[in-house]
Amino acid sequence: MKGRLDSNGIDDISFSNLEKLKEIGSPKIQKDRYQLYNGGFGKKGEQYNNFRRNFDHFNRIAAKYNMCLKQNEKGYLQPFMSDSC
Repeated sequence: MKGRLDSNGIDDISFSNLEKLKEIGSPKIQKDRYQLYNGGFGKKGEQYNNFRRNFDHFNRIAAKYNMCLKQNEKGYLQPFMSDSC
């Protein structure tokens, strides 16, 4: 499977679970918000955790909590309340 952000709202499911989720009327299944797991892994050399370096993603999450992020002297992102940014 191809790596992707875990915040995109798509679930990885097996075919057998797909059938069960259809039976109970899962909203994500009805909205086509799933990907069938094929039993494989990503391509060799594929970067699975690229989202961990996606600063736009971090800033969107911080903004949900009325915060902003600034890089400190050690290179880490430090959270601040938005009024102090």
